[in-house]
Amino acid sequence: MWLRGIVSSYLTRRYLTTSGDASTAHTDASKPATHHGETKDKTARYRMWYRILSNLMAALLICLSLLMLGIVIGQGTFHREVVQYHAQDESIYWNDFGANCLLRSGGFVPHSCAVDETNITGTIEAWDGFGVALAAALDVPPQATYSVSTCWMGATPAIGWASFQVVVGYDYFPACNPTNGSQLVAGVAMLETAARPGFPLGVYLLTAFSDVRMNTSYSYVGSDGVVTPIVAGLSHTIITPNGSVYADDIGMNSIITSHPLGPRYAIVSYNNGQILNMTPYLGTLKGWCTGRDSKLPILTGWFVGHTVMNGDELLALQLLFSALSIYLFAGDVYMTIEGLKGVLRNKPVLTYDVLSGLERRKLLMLCITLNSMPSILYIDVARIYYGTDSGLKIWVIATVSLSIFAAFMGFLAMTLLQYLPAAPKLRYKLISFSAPLFLYGSIGFVAGNIESQMQTLNLQFNSGAFNLAFYARGTFWASGAYGEAGVPTAIGQLLPRMWPPVLWALLIATVYSKLMRFLEGRPLLVHIEWAATNDFLSACGLPKYISSMPLGQHQGIKIGNRTFCKPSTQVLFGS
Repeated sequence: MWLRGIVSSYLTRRYLTTSGDASTAHTDASKPATHHGETKDKTARYRMWYRILSNLMAALLICLSLLMLGIVIGQGTFHREVVQYHAQDESIYWNDFGANCLLRSGGFVPHSCAVDETNITGTIEAWDGFGVALAAALDVPPQATYSVSTCWMGATPAIGWASFQVVVGYDYFPACNPTNGSQLVAGVAMLETAARPGFPLGVYLLTAFSDVRMNTSYSYVGSDGVVTPIVAGLSHTIITPNGSVYADDIGMNSIITSHPLGPRYAIVSYNNGQILNMTPYLGTLKGWCTGRDSKLPILTGWFVGHTVMNGDELLALQLLFSALSIYLFAGDVYMTIEGLKGVLRNKPVLTYDVLSGLERRKLLMLCITLNSMPSILYIDVARIYYGTDSGLKIWVIATVSLSIFAAFMGFLAMTLLQYLPAAPKLRYKLISFSAPLFLYGSIGFVAGNIESQMQTLNLQFNSGAFNLAFYARGTFWASGAYGEAGVPTAIGQLLPRMWPPVLWALLIATVYSKLMRFLEGRPLLVHIEWAATNDFLSACGLPKYISSMPLGQHQGIKIGNRTFCKPSTQVLFGS
């Protein structure tokens, strides 16, 4: 690319002052300006400014990849853990289930719970074991009877997964969706499913807050830098389907794998149930639970995290392709800056629209495409963190990067058509299109068509194949005990939404080019028979079928009966 700059400088000196190239701006003050000359000069200056700005935008697009890479690294895309929760006043998540169960020190009072409640577990033994574990976790004193409101987080078609929540009152049934500020409770608990070694059918995982025992918090700093107070003294318990109760040192569930770039770069995500101290967030809540004795405003939540296997390799590859892309484009940036200096000084300069010749830069396109390819993985990571600010940042970056990938992949695939043999009648006739309009249009259309899919992909991620589930409202709901096969990738769900916008962008870019040719009074197809007689263009190789190159005969330099190639076109062809 630096060689391109040197040769282009030579072409500028050799041809510019003699060729009358429309890409130059030169005003001779010694000659009277005619109306036609003024119009031509304005057109030339407009064309130069368009080319310079277009090239600078293309350079920014390439440099943007490095900026986005820095952000995704800073957000912990390859290894990350943050706090995630859904407040009780979020009715899309929290919903009522029952207000019947009574809890004593030995477990649920027999026959106090409704059939719908006891049926959520696969066996009545598991439900009874849950009651025993809950009473122990809440430190229910002898002779006391607590009131247990049962709730669901999810368990609706809109959410697609479920987490069983209980809100326990000392002497009344608390609300699942409080809307009038604080309500006093004896405890809250979350029951989910989990996979554990030695339990092929899965287990139930209990995370509970005890008002009489847990009254301190500590500060947890997530990978996104957000500080969240977490209630200290938490322990986890597992209940087997046959009702056995065990202490659990792992605490994790929802261990889900995804393979958007193959098994070597697998994404392994997990949840770890926690109890949050909601003091910093009370101003944004309509209602919440507060421990009567501990005075802590509390809510169930999770540490949500993931790890990308061999992520360092992906990072190194992306840095390599970013550096190669910048290197391959450096000569064009140099020439553009030199051209800008010349325009500002009102001197004759050589300018060219690098995007119009991008089809000749297949190595550059390949590097940009490969540099953007990890966005296939980033979009898979981002959906895990739906509902968090930092997750949204990763999602925005991933959608932009994925849109760039789709645009350049589409452009690269289109140039491969030029390797197909053409019928003699079609060999020197081309369909023209606007490369800048195609690229920028593809990026914008694809991004606009996938940016709203984060929640949908998150729900699909959390409702994959499971080993153990809850039963409620006539169906089974995944809750953390997922199978080892993994979940469908995000890119698999997004592909049907990505390629139609690319095709639409190509259609618009083609129609625009045809319209411009029609308004100029030129045939809709570009006839390049003249180029076949040009030794330089023939040696470089002429495109077939479709091209954005300036190959119309009017875009050459006509001297007598011969048409010569402009220096700006020679630059685009790689000289």
